[in-house]
Amino acid sequence: MSGNLRNNGKITHDPGERISWTNRPMISVVMDTDADHKVVTEADPAKRQALVADGWEAKRNRMKDVCSSCHTPNYINAFYKQYDDFVVLYNEKFAKPGKKIMDALREQKLLTPAEFDEPIEWTWYYLWHHEGGARGTAPR
Repeated sequence: MSGNLRNNGKITHDPGERISWTNRPMISVVMDTDADHKVVTEADPAKRQALVADGWEAKRNRMKDVCSSCHTPNYINAFYKQYDDFVVLYNEKFAKPGKKIMDALREQKLLTPAEFDEPIEWTWYYLWHHEGGARGTAPR
């Protein structure tokens, strides 16, 4: 995957340059990055556009070029359709409502300040961390 001819002649072992979603946060977001390769979290469209140095669409196109060394365009597009639909479904059905519930519990001080001493904190952690996206990342 790193050294094929369709990688713009660049050999890299950093597939992060070609990943179009980040599934690390509780709610997955497209992988627009700034000049320092940090994920852009700005919500205002004009400010966001000014910060983005490498957009998710460009990253996806680079990955599709790499994939096309072995797979047909229909296969690649079907994969991304399925993946995008899955991420959006997870975000809308589980991540956003779950985060809203946890934020409300914290705001109303229905959870203690100590993390993971109530069962719901573990349930939420397992839901977003293991079932959703952020495999291998620290809580919150």
